[in-house]
Amino acid sequence: MLLGATALVLAGCGEQALDLPADPIEKAATCGVVTAVDAREKSKTIQGSLPLDAQGKIVHYAMLAGAESDRFEPSKAAAVVKRMPELEKPVTGSKWKDAVGACDQAFPATVASGPIDLPKDPLDAELGCAGVADFIGRGIQTTDEAAVKQITAYNDMRAKLDDSIAVKLRARGQSAAEAQQEARYKAMATMIKLGPPIRVLDACVKTYG
Repeated sequence: MLLGATALVLAGCGEQALDLPADPIEKAATCGVVTAVDAREKSKTIQGSLPLDAQGKIVHYAMLAGAESDRFEPSKAAAVVKRMPELEKPVTGSKWKDAVGACDQAFPATVASGPIDLPKDPLDAELGCAGVADFIGRGIQTTDEAAVKQITAYNDMRAKLDDSIAVKLRARGQSAAEAQQEARYKAMATMIKLGPPIRVLDACVKTYG
């Protein structure tokens, strides 16, 4: 992913307006790049890792594109991740600052600030927490010591949930791998829409860590 990449050199605001595309994949990818550029400018440096919350927000656009329905679709999230680097130059060469607010409005879950209420069903909550932790663990790269510690806590929480999830799935007659994956994707779709993934995972760790 383009997270924290020095390729996002801040070129300032260009002359061309940046309108958000109608296509869901293009829109999510565009907002991911806008957020990355905005975070890089606010960090006052083109090197080093972006703050974990900023990286989580960038990844969140891909996750939300995959969770449009009631089932998370990894192929859609992957399409957003693939498209982001291709949009770097068009975005940085435009009036991208004007699109920051538009992206927040288009994807309100990325800026949701209310309490994170995990699903009441224990299996749904555990599946969702584990799925989001796995996605974030794979999607974010950082050298910041505090951020590494946070991600390690998410990964530890995910590993801790494995046995509990397996027991609950078997109790519901979902022992087949395909059925388990389907249950995981449905739980992820719900969890992804609750709010920023870092805040969601912090709530998961508080409950299951």
